[in-house]
This record gives sequence, structure tokens and C-alpha cells, in this order.
Amino acid sequence: MKNIKMIIAGLIAIAIFASLPVFCAGLFAEETSEDHLIAGKEYYDKSNFGSALAEFDKAIALEPDYPIAYFKKGCIYLVLRQPQAAVECFQKAIQLNPGYPAAYQNMGEAYLALGNTEKAIASFQKAIEIDPGFFQPYNSLGDLFLSMDKPEEAVAYFKKSILINQNDYYANYKLGQVYGKLNQHEDAIILFQRTLRINPKFAYAYYDMGNSYSALGKDTEAIAAFRKAIELDSNFGEAYYAIGLLYNKAGNAKEAQGYFDKAKKIFDEKGMDKGAAV
Repeated sequence: MKNIKMIIAGLIAIAIFASLPVFCAGLFAEETSEDHLIAGKEYYDKSNFGSALAEFDKAIALEPDYPIAYFKKGCIYLVLRQPQAAVECFQKAIQLNPGYPAAYQNMGEAYLALGNTEKAIASFQKAIEIDPGFFQPYNSLGDLFLSMDKPEEAVAYFKKSILINQNDYYANYKLGQVYGKLNQHEDAIILFQRTLRINPKFAYAYYDMGNSYSALGKDTEAIAAFRKAIELDSNFGEAYYAIGLLYNKAGNAKEAQGYFDKAKKIFDEKGMDKGAAV
């Protein structure tokens, strides 16, 4: 019996000894750039941007030619509203990987934040040149041309975005907004309805749809849309104000005042100028 125990003990010792190199290798394994990239993303998802930047810097220290680490740093600088630092990171990512459409896309957003419209447009267009199926640059160009009061150009880009990704609620919504600006309200309503089929909880689509119904003289439908916007966002002051205008138009001053008062309270709380005019 004693011999058997000694044999078993010996076998166990051999097994433990044999496993030690594997165990120690795992315990003392060197961290890789990818490890730091993963850790940085985890910090980013928790909005711990300082720690995320530190992890991405560690990844770059281990692998200086690591374009995605520079790209991730640029994304953080965009969130932190440091567009010049973001541009520099995206430029480095592009230097290391010239065919990096997402880096061009985000660099365009950084240039916009710097007020450099020309370079922003060039960056978005380069992203499309590299990957014509990348829908985000089309949306960015559509937004940019809309802000420049060039609705026809905006329409073209939003349409291209929708052709690539029909379920992009944002492009459908923005195209509806452009049609509203062009007084094509029936087309706008169709797009807002499509937006809401994709994203039923998007209060702004109901609000803009209400404005289009109002422009067409369909006040009942407009009020219903504004109320739906309020149902989704109880602090949607513009929707209360719009209902007040419609009740006032219908001669229901008492009902209108209730909505104006609610709108004014929300505007005042938000520090919005419109509240003083209610």
C-alpha cells in the first residue's frame, strides 16, 4: 500500500512539474499591442477616455506601425472636442494604411470641427473613392451641403446613402428634412414614415412629420404627430409650441395657452431664447 501511495504521489509530482512551463508561460506572457487595443476599447465603452488613450499609446509603443491604434486615438480626440489632435492621429493612420476609408471619414468630421470645409469635403470624397459602398461619407456630405443651403446636392448624397443601406433611418430622416425645406411635403412625410418604421422611437421624425402635415393644412394629423413626439420625449418643447400654434389657429386660445406655458417652462429650463417669445 505504501509503495502504491508513493507511486501515485510521484505521478502527481511529475504531472505538476510537466504543467509548470505552460502555466508559467501563461502567467508571464508578454502583453501584445492587440491586448492593449482591446483594453482601450473596453475603457472607451465605459467613457474612460484617459485610460483608453493610455492603452492605445501602449499599443503604439509595442507596435509603432499600428494604424488602428492611431485611428482609435483620433476617435477619442473627436469625442473630447480636440479636432486638431484628431486630424493628426487620422493622418498617421492613413500614412500607415492609405486605403483606410473610416480614417478619411473621421478626419473629414475633424476638419469640419476646425471649420475647414474644403478639406472635410475632400476627406469624405476620398473615403467614398476607396470604398463606394461605405454609406457614412454620403450622409456626412449630405449634412454638409444641407448646412450650406445646397439642398439639391444634399438630396443626391442622401439618396446614394439610402441605395447602399435602405435601413439607415438617419439618411431617410435627413432626406425627408431636405424635402421639407424644398416644400415637397408629401415626399417628406413618406420618408418620415419610413424612418419611423426603421426607428419607431425617433421623436424628431414625428416632429418634422407634424410640420409637413401642418404645411399641407392637415392640422389634425399634425397635432397627432406632435403629440407622438411628446409621448416619446416629454421635454420636447418645440412640439408643445407647435401644438399651441395650431390650437391658436383654430381659435382655441385657452388650450393653446396651456401648450405655450408648457413649452415656455421647458425652454426656460434649457436656457433657450424661444421661451421668452412664447
